[in-house]
Amino acid sequence: MPLPDTLVLFARAPQPGHVKTRLAPLLGREGAARLYRAFLEDAARTYVRGRDWTPVLAASALEAHAPQRVDAAGGALVLLRSGEHVVAVGEHCPHLGAPMADGWIDRGRVVCPWHGSSFEPGTGRVLRGPATAPLPCYPTRVRDGVIEVRGAEPGTVQTTGAAS
Repeated sequence: MPLPDTLVLFARAPQPGHVKTRLAPLLGREGAARLYRAFLEDAARTYVRGRDWTPVLAASALEAHAPQRVDAAGGALVLLRSGEHVVAVGEHCPHLGAPMADGWIDRGRVVCPWHGSSFEPGTGRVLRGPATAPLPCYPTRVRDGVIEVRGAEPGTVQTTGAAS
């Protein structure tokens, strides 16, 4: 099988981990693993861009224990309440691409619904694996009862928006 066809299959696979084994004969075991990790990290980024604040949801529509997926500034992300703050994170976990809209906040940590990776709200830093890459996070604020987000480099911002 030619390499380009393999990469197309890899990118379109519903469970890319199964395809990793098909890449090993072509790229070697370590090469396939590196490509697989890069694919997952890339798939986890939402690429919310722009430094302008974008309104995404009425603050009253975000319940305390119900993450909500929203579209904003060129990408999708998930909003969660963490105490008095609203946290905006990437749509997918950087480990295996789990939908973070199915995740939750436990003891102040954002938790992946599939394998339990936990991340620091606001920075996306991995607190507990199996994830090794940070979860993309974006700045939030609440203005006139509306949650607003803006793009930033994933994993580099503190979330400071109060959820009142």
